[in-house]
Amino acid sequence: MTKWGIDDKLHLSLSNIDHRLVNTLKENKIILDDDINERNMVKNILEETNNVNDVLEFTIIPSLACNFSCWYCYENHNNKEHISQPEIKHIVLALEKIIKNKPEITTFKISFFGGEPLLFFKSVVVPLIEDIKKAQFNSSVFGAWLR
Repeated sequence: MTKWGIDDKLHLSLSNIDHRLVNTLKENKIILDDDINERNMVKNILEETNNVNDVLEFTIIPSLACNFSCWYCYENHNNKEHISQPEIKHIVLALEKIIKNKPEITTFKISFFGGEPLLFFKSVVVPLIEDIKKAQFNSSVFGAWLR
């Protein structure tokens, strides 16, 4: 904190902080000038994001099951339910229909989410990845089951 001009009592004044840090914070819109209307800025960002028609982002929850027992989680950790094979087929057909009817989509992203979304990797995730070839995939996981 001393390096950046902030004392141990957290007395913060931009004039006391290293100018490189202030510039970086301003460039990344973490610090804004007083004359900036933050509400309008966020509104504009949302409008720009909502008007993007060439990107389709889709989230799939393979299961709410999890092999952890985090204190903050409200899910049933022993739940072994997951997306069934017929549900996988319906998801694939629905996504193919969306892509076919919206030729302006150039980027297609699928995120896996849930409890621990990769617990049913072979039975749910792999079939989806194999059937939906044009997508970019990512997942939010603890990943402890990976070895």
